[in-house]
Amino acid sequence: MLKTGLQMQPINQYMLNQLNELVDMTKKYTDIVELWLDGGWEKENYRWPTQEIYNLIKEKGSWMSNWYKLEHRIA
Repeated sequence: MLKTGLQMQPINQYMLNQLNELVDMTKKYTDIVELWLDGGWEKENYRWPTQEIYNLIKEKGSWMSNWYKLEHRIA
């Protein structure tokens, strides 16, 4: 059974916290050129914190992509 948006909030916040830590560690050594998120499960797009992820890794020239959608250029 898929979780509701409200049930996903703690999971999404945990993921954002982990990505934030990864970005902070990585940026000490190099620019972020690409972030690839891959998931092999069914999860509707509205249940992903997409805008928050974009904001988190937003750097000129960075790309975000996933396995089933077109790439999104981050301005």
